Amino acid sequence: DEYLTRWILSASVPSTAETERLQAAADWHTRLEGASPDGDWDGFTAWLESDPRNRVAFDAVDGAASEAVELLSLNRELMVAATPARRMSSRAFLGIAGLAAAVLVAIVARPDLFSAQEWDTLSTPAGECLDVQLADGSSVHLNTNTEISVSLTGRSREVRLAKGEALFEVLSDAARPFNVTVGDRDVRVVGTTFNVLRHDGRITVTVEQGKVEVRAQGPRGNVRLGAGDQYAAREGVAAYHVAKIDPSTAAAWRSGRAVYTNAPLSEVASDLSRYYGRPIVVGDAETGALRFSGILKIEDQMTTLRRLEALLPVVVAENANEVRLQRGTSR
Repeated sequence: DEYLTRWILSASVPSTAETERLQAAADWHTRLEGASPDGDWDGFTAWLESDPRNRVAFDAVDGAASEAVELLSLNRELMVAATPARRMSSRAFLGIAGLAAAVLVAIVARPDLFSAQEWDTLSTPAGECLDVQLADGSSVHLNTNTEISVSLTGRSREVRLAKGEALFEVLSDAARPFNVTVGDRDVRVVGTTFNVLRHDGRITVTVEQGKVEVRAQGPRGNVRLGAGDQYAAREGVAAYHVAKIDPSTAAAWRSGRAVYTNAPLSEVASDLSRYYGRPIVVGDAETGALRFSGILKIEDQMTTLRRLEALLPVVVAENANEVRLQRGTSR
């Protein structure tokens, strides 16, 4: 095993942040996957959550390790026969296999190692929606002006929400948690139905049924949600808010409705802008601070805004580039 270790290290590429991360992932893989009695699960969780790239590195090592073990096992009998006094323990063998997996990944990877995973991109333009069934049997429904990337493997189910809004109906698979990365948050589930919005720096997670865990950096960044819970935060800000809502409103947009509860008009305008080609802006801070609760039917832009005009002390002014909401009353 000592000879094999030296051979593996000699095959390694020059030390970089990526290979060091892979080495750390290999060390954790050895301690946890190798049936180690002193596995530090709290330490592993802290390391895994300290940087999103750590999870990617661990998944890469975990996938490569199984292949490395198979290849190394072909030579194990020869090695034992050649050095009968120094038989390799199963723990040491798994440790070398983990290291081999890390080096193998490092050797074949490009400098952009952590984006080398295969992803399929799905997107919708303004005014259109899309329903897709994933290979694992789960379904994802994309709202207007949305883009996601999906990667499904035998060990993981990963989604990245670049922008917009999506409703996920996740088929239960305890061996493969379903993870949605949205900005600086991860939404992790086994099987459930939930809605995720990423727009204008806002992140909102609404649970229709089941359980969801939202993970964020920091010691108090994780929170568990149940049916009817709505998590709201801003990217780059540790603070978050959880409120109780009617679970049926999580996917109201699928029936052409936008539901708001005491939302500032500036947020309503920004949200409605996703549905149309022309942006909707508010005339000033005072107008933007007006609060709105209600349901708006998503029709053509001006019809929807005229409904809003009838409910708030604002008037709608339009031009070719934008639609502006100004304080006042319509005649």
